[in-house]
Amino acid sequence: MQLHLLLFSGGVSKFYNHPRYKADLTLLLSVFSTFSGFDIGRVRVLCGDGTEKFSVGADTVSAEMATKKNLLSAITDMAAVADPKDAFLFLASNHGGPGPDGSKDVTLWCWKEEKLSASEFAEAVAAVRACSNCIYLGNVTQADSSTRWRARTDASLLRALSMRCHTPMRTPR
Repeated sequence: MQLHLLLFSGGVSKFYNHPRYKADLTLLLSVFSTFSGFDIGRVRVLCGDGTEKFSVGADTVSAEMATKKNLLSAITDMAAVADPKDAFLFLASNHGGPGPDGSKDVTLWCWKEEKLSASEFAEAVAAVRACSNCIYLGNVTQADSSTRWRARTDASLLRALSMRCHTPMRTPR
């Protein structure tokens, strides 16, 4: 089983793109880099204006601009290569909000103050054929210590992915 990892922080604009979002994505990369099935070639990071760089061991991942178009493109690209035995994880450290004109379709903020609706996101992710699609939206380091988050994440994600894929995933490698 291979792990396809898409990390996202829209940041909205330079004014709202807080340092904690990059800290969250850095933490997430360090956690998931220890999972079996992790390969830097199957990681995409979309963060704010796209100027950030993330270290993963000896490798560096350059962020892409976190626009709506780039997010949908990244999901489409992963859907094209994900195998039914694989796992797809999308993790966002970001804010969302109400839909336009009072719509009940909530949105995810992207760079340049763009919004991606929940229905657009769900439609894109539905094309990913992985045996397990895991979506996490929220601020990782904000409400909890990273150590407790990591322990909770390791156990719950591994259990969920292993059960869905009928293939045990392990950490650390």
